[in-house]
Amino acid sequence: MDTKLLFENESYAIRGAYFEVNKSKDHGFFEAVYQGGGVEIEFEIRDVPYVSQPKFNLSYRGRLLSSY
Repeated sequence: MDTKLLFENESYAIRGAYFEVNKSKDHGFFEAVYQGGGVEIEFEIRDVPYVSQPKFNLSYRGRLLSSY
């Protein structure tokens, strides 16, 4: 089965950034440590566009639960 990534170059850049941060930070930290502690910096270095912690509305049965 031939599987091809839809956005191959972008996927490699994102994974590469995460691997680089993981190598320098080791394992076992919370997500916030990796995000603020390197992933955003790696994205900037690699020119990967990103939105940090985007806000969105979540509803249940037509009622707004909270803004995240």
